[in-house]
This record gives sequence, structure tokens and C-alpha cells, in this order.
Amino acid sequence: MLWYNCIILNNKKQLFFTKKQKEYIYMKDISTIRNYELGFCLKIRKSLLQQEIPLLINELETCIIGNNLTKRGNTISGIHEKSSDYNAGKVDIEIIQPVLFQENIALSASIEIIENWYLKSSLHYTHTGNPQNLQNSANNLKNYILENGLNPITPIFNLPLVIPTSLKDIDTSVYELIIGIDE
Repeated sequence: MLWYNCIILNNKKQLFFTKKQKEYIYMKDISTIRNYELGFCLKIRKSLLQQEIPLLINELETCIIGNNLTKRGNTISGIHEKSSDYNAGKVDIEIIQPVLFQENIALSASIEIIENWYLKSSLHYTHTGNPQNLQNSANNLKNYILENGLNPITPIFNLPLVIPTSLKDIDTSVYELIIGIDE
């Protein structure tokens, strides 16, 4: 079981200000939340080419459907940056799906059960807008971590909170970026 502590950032205000302005904005926009928990989840992690990610998602979906599992919330995903396969054009991706607990789940070799995905210490950053700009928000979060001397212990996970139903509403997307940090 993992234990972390939570701080939330809101990207409506940018992180590029003078030191004095940053202190004011961070004090105003950061709040502490404890015990971030997804509970019972299925997890799959592989190093593969980016175009193969849909196959990985399909493998997880097949397991969920085949075991008649009920999803609890949206899928969370993260890319581990220090992958040995990075130079081969591969990404090391981790996908986590909260599901209702059920005994006797038949799993493929690459899927594992996490009995309680629980974060005690992490930063949360809300990205509102086009998902193509998620990397900018992730960079803002990374800059905050560097500026404050924090030690990340997980990749940045993306949790979609608002998924538009049509492309014309893509700018209404909302994602929560989550990264575990060492206390």
C-alpha cells in the first residue's frame, strides 16, 4: 500500500511570476488534501511504441468485460520518463482502472490487481482546456517541484475529469495531473 499527502494547484494562474508573486499565488491556490485514494484497481504497465497504446487499453478493457467488472471512475495513466527503451522510440506507460472489488478475477500476464491505490503525499494540478496542451501543465508542475526542492516518486498521472462528447467542445476538457512526492 502506498501512502502520500496531497496538495492541489490550479493552472488558471500561471507559475511564471516573480518570487514574491509566486509566494502569494501559491499560498492562495494550494490547499492540502490527505488520503487520496482510488481503492481497488487493475493496473497494466508495459514499454511499447506509442501507436501500440490502444492495444494495451484494449487488453485492459477485455479483462474488465471478460470478468464482468464494473468501472469506478475514469482511467488514470502515466508515462515513466526514465525508461531504458526510450531511445528505441518506446514509452513506459502505466494504466490504472478503478473497479468494484470482485474475487476470482482472471488476469492476463501483464495485468495486476492493486487492492488499494492510495496516495499520502502528492501534488495535484488541474488542467482545463485542450488536451494537446497537457504537456504545458505537466511542465508547470515539474517546474514547481524543482523550484520547491521536492522529490517525485511516481510519474505524472493523468486523470480525465471532464471528457467532451464532441471535438467542438475539446477546450472544455478537464484533467487532473497527479504526481507522488517523497515526504
